[in-house]
Amino acid sequence: MHLNRLCQAVSLLFIFICFLGSVRGEPNQRDSKYADLHEEFDEIRATLLRLRAELSDENVEVEKTVAAEIPVVAKPSGLSNEFDVLRHDLEKIQLQLSGNTGRKISKPVIEVQDISQDNFIPPTYQIRGTTISGRDGAQRGVGFYILPFIGVHSPKNLEWRSVGGDFQIEEESGFSSGLRLGYGQKYFFADFQLSYFYNELENVDLGSTSISFSGKAEGIGGHLSAGFNIPFSRSFNLALGAGLGGTHQDITFKLMGIPVREEDFLFSYQLFTGLEFYPTDHLRFGLRYRWLRVEDMDLFTDRDLHLAELALGYVF
Repeated sequence: MHLNRLCQAVSLLFIFICFLGSVRGEPNQRDSKYADLHEEFDEIRATLLRLRAELSDENVEVEKTVAAEIPVVAKPSGLSNEFDVLRHDLEKIQLQLSGNTGRKISKPVIEVQDISQDNFIPPTYQIRGTTISGRDGAQRGVGFYILPFIGVHSPKNLEWRSVGGDFQIEEESGFSSGLRLGYGQKYFFADFQLSYFYNELENVDLGSTSISFSGKAEGIGGHLSAGFNIPFSRSFNLALGAGLGGTHQDITFKLMGIPVREEDFLFSYQLFTGLEFYPTDHLRFGLRYRWLRVEDMDLFTDRDLHLAELALGYVF
């Protein structure tokens, strides 16, 4: 375009000079000089026109070459989601950039990763100084667990049914231990509990303190329990539950050297609540209060046990 305008300007200048010469009627010598100048302008104009033609031919060839080298990327018909559409558009832009530069790009200008829904990994978020993500932020304690425990208990309401009437037996505090096997989810859990308890009998209320008395009570029970969790965080929750089962109980004492003993397998049930803490994905601590009721026997009434237990176990 610039060469074309230059040629037009030179032509107009030549016409204007010729016009001035004819108007003024200058001598033949000056006309001869103008004729020489006219020939020089003709040569310059011819040279410019030839250069313009050559440049025009080269531009046409370049445009044809670039058009041939730019690949045509057809949009696939099976784009199932927005991730596939984005991937297709990025690949198309990359191919066009490669064609416009006239050289092959060895390393992609835009690296397109596989971001399909199956391979999509949720990003990481920063919330109040704690880094969690879609995977790492899952509630801990989910899965099968094995949980040994130990504790202390305080028994209440035991009476001896004798021929002369019912007499209150005072009991000392004792200890307990056991094992829980179960499965827990975020809000629910179920397990089987096997436990043992033992305590000494302190005195029997016969109205006299000079009577010799000693004895013990022990038992082993199994209970199926279930309940629900109230999570406070991904590592800490409150548990509430109940269980049904049976307890083999053995009570024996000596009153003034006379032995009295009874053992039986009895129906029992329990209610409990506790706090659970998960310092890691597999380690579990627990502190639980458990109320256990053991049904009555022929010689002894039913009894209540209030247990405080500490557990440490493993979550699979």
